[in-house]
Amino acid sequence: MGLNKSQKKFIRKRIKSSSVLEISKELKINEKIVVNYVRSQNWNTAYVTSKKGVPDDLSFLNSIRIYKKELLFLVVLVVGAYLNSISNSFVSDDISGYLNNPNIGKFSMVTANLMGSFRSFLIFVVTNMFGVNSSAYRILSVLFHIIGVVSVFLIIKHIYNYKTGAVTSMLFAVHPILVESVSWNSGAPYVMTGGLFFLSFLFFQMAFSIKFIKKYYWFSMFIFLSCLLVSQMAVPMLLIFPMYIFFCATKKTELKFSIPFIAGGIMMFVIASNYFQQRIDALAVLNNASTSVTNPFIQIPIAITEYFKLIFWPVGLTLYHSEMSFSQLEYLIRLLIFILFIGVIVFSYVRGRGGFNKALRFWEDPLVSAPKCGFSQNDFKFIFFWLSFFLIALSPTLTPFGISWIVAERYVYLGSVGIFAVVGLIFSKLAERKSLRHYVYAVFALIIVALSIRTIVRNRDWKNEDTLWLATAKTSPSSPQNHNNLGDVYGRHGDSQKAAEEFQTAIDLKPGYADAYHNLANTYQQMASQEMQKQTADSLPEITPKAQEYLNLAIQNYLEAVKYNPDLWQSYQNLGVVYFNIGDLEKAREMLMKAYEINSQNPNLIYALAMVNIQSNKKEEARNLLEILLQADPGNAQISEALKLTY
Repeated sequence: MGLNKSQKKFIRKRIKSSSVLEISKELKINEKIVVNYVRSQNWNTAYVTSKKGVPDDLSFLNSIRIYKKELLFLVVLVVGAYLNSISNSFVSDDISGYLNNPNIGKFSMVTANLMGSFRSFLIFVVTNMFGVNSSAYRILSVLFHIIGVVSVFLIIKHIYNYKTGAVTSMLFAVHPILVESVSWNSGAPYVMTGGLFFLSFLFFQMAFSIKFIKKYYWFSMFIFLSCLLVSQMAVPMLLIFPMYIFFCATKKTELKFSIPFIAGGIMMFVIASNYFQQRIDALAVLNNASTSVTNPFIQIPIAITEYFKLIFWPVGLTLYHSEMSFSQLEYLIRLLIFILFIGVIVFSYVRGRGGFNKALRFWEDPLVSAPKCGFSQNDFKFIFFWLSFFLIALSPTLTPFGISWIVAERYVYLGSVGIFAVVGLIFSKLAERKSLRHYVYAVFALIIVALSIRTIVRNRDWKNEDTLWLATAKTSPSSPQNHNNLGDVYGRHGDSQKAAEEFQTAIDLKPGYADAYHNLANTYQQMASQEMQKQTADSLPEITPKAQEYLNLAIQNYLEAVKYNPDLWQSYQNLGVVYFNIGDLEKAREMLMKAYEINSQNPNLIYALAMVNIQSNKKEEARNLLEILLQADPGNAQISEALKLTY
């Protein structure tokens, strides 16, 4: 993209009084173009270049200074969109991952696993500063989202131009498909990965902006390493660095600088492979079967086109994308869209290289070709780069091995920028036409307002577990997981009958659903207690026929739960409690022993087993268990009193 006469005249007039960044900002062009033009004129470039030979005003801090108003506006957009999410409660996986996690706030959580260690470190710091505080964790996610948004603006402004960077970053700031990553504490790895990657990529670009800047290169490597230590989703992003040099840098010899990024990514991939196997094993237990290999020719087109739908029309947002059954015609339409998408990537690559022959000889410098369809060769490079970015970022979730959901909004946090960038390019192209400019700006402003409102509304769905599962029921009526969660909602509100219906629906939708069997058994056990409490205060509690019926159903469903998931120790524990309450001490002890074999660290389970051993006259075994508890909690009076009963 060259300079016209009016732009050259403007540069000549302003170069002695303004910086390169200021001039490029006003002209809305890449700063490299300004620098190259100034140098081509053989002017005195002291005001362009520092004593070290590096343009002063192309530094990171000067970029922040020059574009401070734009960056402040982006921050305001993000805060405005996510402010109402800050006070949201822990939901779903947050309960076990944060609220009931005994290791939260302990440094052992940081050292337990290299994969995710940097995220664990950040959680460790926040927890020790603010306690187990949902708002504090969420503010951390919003801060990383701001880092990502600001970096995206500077990256695309640098790669292409100001307008495209502005449009892309504003879409990224407020789009509701990102709520799951930003507003859900358990989605934090995705927003952290995104924020760190874009910051790393920004420094990588700046390292090669005009002249190689070593400190930015080292910053980029360090931040990318931190990114790899947040999530395995960062591993395929190692491809972005050589791809950027190949398509956007001026010297192919600079490819060698991407080697450390590739090496770090490969090393983390080897480590992550252990995680993948653990994930497969866990899903096999959860689904009572080995994980099946999905057909990639069905999975990938459906996943990609579903993300397109959610990006361009975000009305079906949900935690569980269960409504993924399509007729043959619907599938063929989606397949056609996917093939068209791949065709655009291939066509953009060919045009960006200057023709088919140059596309095949990728190691050679591209030919300069005439604009096509209103798009220049650099435009096609830009389109190829960012659509490829979208696929690369999603690639860990597109594997056929059944280790992830087919579609999940948090998966597309990083890749969504690829689509936003191409949309930004189209908007900036349309805005170049004077007759359309005001209409384009008005339409885009309406889009940003509409997306912001949708994000604010979506944040309210994540307010607490009740609002989340009720909202999910509207968009995912056939999700067994959500019916299981709805059963929990009704159970907490005292509607045991409705809770039992929801748990049974979950089982009907997913036979062998161990968690649903366990929760249904809990509900029947609670209903039995309610029946026994209906007796008058003067009479001793006894098991009525109706209560016995509920207890039998509880036992039956607990046994189904451990049949499908033998490691579900809570079901064994609760079976022990049921048998103890009906006076079958032998069975109670047997069930509690099975639970203890699976989980020997739970103090409530150990105490229950000890008390059953006392009742069964197995005092020595009870004493050993109670002494274990007393070592962990020496001041516990209840344990001390129980210990006296063993002598």
